[in-house]
Amino acid sequence: MRCVIDLPFSFGTLTILSAAADAFSDRHVSFFEELSEALSEGYRRMEDLQELARSEKRYRTLAETPNFVVMLLDSEGNYLYVSPQIEEWLGYTPDDFYRTPAFRRDIVHPDDVDVTETFHEVDEPGHRSLEFRWRHRNGRYLWAAGSTFPIFENAEDEQIHRVSMVQVVAQDITERKEAEEQIRASLEEKEVLLKEIHHRVKNNLQIISSLLHLQSARLDDSTLLDAFEDSQHRIRSMALIHEELYKSADLARIDFRAYVTRLVDNLIDAYGLGGRIASTLDMDTSLLTIDRAIPMGLIVNELVSNALKYAFPDERQGTVRIELRIGDSDDTFSLSVVDDGIGVPEDIDLDSPDSLGLRLVSSLVGQLKARLVLDRTSGTAFRVLRAQ
Repeated sequence: MRCVIDLPFSFGTLTILSAAADAFSDRHVSFFEELSEALSEGYRRMEDLQELARSEKRYRTLAETPNFVVMLLDSEGNYLYVSPQIEEWLGYTPDDFYRTPAFRRDIVHPDDVDVTETFHEVDEPGHRSLEFRWRHRNGRYLWAAGSTFPIFENAEDEQIHRVSMVQVVAQDITERKEAEEQIRASLEEKEVLLKEIHHRVKNNLQIISSLLHLQSARLDDSTLLDAFEDSQHRIRSMALIHEELYKSADLARIDFRAYVTRLVDNLIDAYGLGGRIASTLDMDTSLLTIDRAIPMGLIVNELVSNALKYAFPDERQGTVRIELRIGDSDDTFSLSVVDDGIGVPEDIDLDSPDSLGLRLVSSLVGQLKARLVLDRTSGTAFRVLRAQ
């Protein structure tokens, strides 16, 4: 073996052997070098084409996923690609989008045209989400949720936010939207029914109060008359709660400040004390949930009624103040009814009260998982306290 040539290729090395010392001339060597370069370049091109085919197959598999439609638009908003699932979704073919530039606008719901007109108006990296309706070939509008992704030709274009194309990925969300609309309509219907219930409960309570008033006109016994009047006040306080709920936009909470204002004003008028008894409110919050507002309202009714009946004898003037403090946690609060009258008897027992009103207050305080405290440091203050 007298002569050897090694030809390097991208996929390996070809070795040519000869027993003759002068078997390969310079022309042969030059030929083999050119052959090596050509074969290597051809092999690289073949590999690139195979990778391109694999990449295209992967892209098409992704783009033609049954649950999504993929669209590609140029910077002018013209469609460059629409995945074939569009026909199953809307009844139109991709060619319908390619042929008519205004087609996108024609099939979109009039209220959503401005949304879809911004498909191609993406001038910075990152995706943007939007929802819109477009018309099926049969005339029905279907909901779509889309995300837009800008495509930049190179890093320089991305740096200056110069978009060459925009990819839009859209999904049919019609069933979800219809379900949301059914839920919304159902909630509205329930709210209307609940408001009607509160309205009827309020009317029924007012009828009961009126019946008690008519019955009390036949009574001569002052004790029985007081009991009837107290019952009327309790019923009216409950009727006021249902009236506030009927007027409220939020059926889970009421404006407690507005409710207490009306309640106390009604009580002052009922006892004929409008000329000499004033009321003030000092509250951290106005809105309370129903499960808290109802027992608190009844407590205020009982304690204010008690103050109006006993704290200001002999034409005495004075003030009744209602305070509400909410702690750092909504579970903690302090509700106080304070008056500057003559005070309550020293021997009053809050644990075993004699009067029906205080027994009712004690029961309501228990419902709130709070405790009732009597404070005589400045006038008379009944405080309902709930610590964490």
